[in-house]
Amino acid sequence: MTGSVSVVIPVHNEKDSLDELVQRLSAVLKTTGLAWEVIIVDDGSTDGSPDLLRQLMLDQPRLKVFTAKCRRGQTSALRAGLRQARGDIVVTMDGDLQNPPEEIPRLLAVLEGGADVAAGWRKDRKDTWLTRRLPSMVANAWIRSITGIPVHDHGCSLRAYRRQLIQRLDIYSDHHRLLPILCAVHGARVREVAVQHAGRGAGQTKYGGSRVFRVLLDVMAVHFVLRYRWQPAEWFGRLAFLLALGSVIALAAGIAAASGGRVPPVILFGSAFILGAGSAGLAGMGVFAQLLVQWQPSRLRMQNIPLRTESS
Repeated sequence: MTGSVSVVIPVHNEKDSLDELVQRLSAVLKTTGLAWEVIIVDDGSTDGSPDLLRQLMLDQPRLKVFTAKCRRGQTSALRAGLRQARGDIVVTMDGDLQNPPEEIPRLLAVLEGGADVAAGWRKDRKDTWLTRRLPSMVANAWIRSITGIPVHDHGCSLRAYRRQLIQRLDIYSDHHRLLPILCAVHGARVREVAVQHAGRGAGQTKYGGSRVFRVLLDVMAVHFVLRYRWQPAEWFGRLAFLLALGSVIALAAGIAAASGGRVPPVILFGSAFILGAGSAGLAGMGVFAQLLVQWQPSRLRMQNIPLRTESS
């Protein structure tokens, strides 16, 4: 394989694993025969990780470190690292050594075989079943059902991408989990790779229950893009119909109250007007969105290449 590879790693309070991480990465990447660099983005660590990373840079000239003054989240840190990557292939992973660096050559081989994205799949995950594995299984199954993209492990950060693809994406919120889906929207050929997973040896998990709500919202947004990206008028039309139906019901109730000799409840007629106006507004937005999709230059349209997702 020819070219170069950039390994991008966002970290937060991973001081105890950084030295070993850099040493193992260096040893593995040297065996690939590629030009390489390691980019570590420190996301506002408070455990001395920035100082240790600066020391490691003295011994590893191919190590680049970027430090945020305050914590902004894994997606923001990953986005900053991706912008600095210069390799033909970009590998992403966590900094806690639960993603073994020794799996990277397998991901690179998958891309050499023609894939655009090699997504790690932790088939033998070394986490507690009730609090980590079971919620992950349910979430992944739901994401597969709502998106129709058969990726089994959206929580695995160990992935490899072609840089020309990954740098086209504008990621935010918790979209680092959904990058294979976003790549698929752009016509990427996605292939899963079963990778080893190690138990956490140091540090603590950075995720709590609040991430579930954010992920659900992100999946809904991606689902909209996948299903309605070429016909947004359909989505707006459905919402407009529901509001129009509510407006008719409220108007009928107001008329019925008036015919009964009572003073028409103002709230019914007001609701009918508000719902009707909202329905008309959504219908107009749908028409406008459809015009944008139909008339935008073809070079800005997403590729509509059939997705090929495989497991190995």
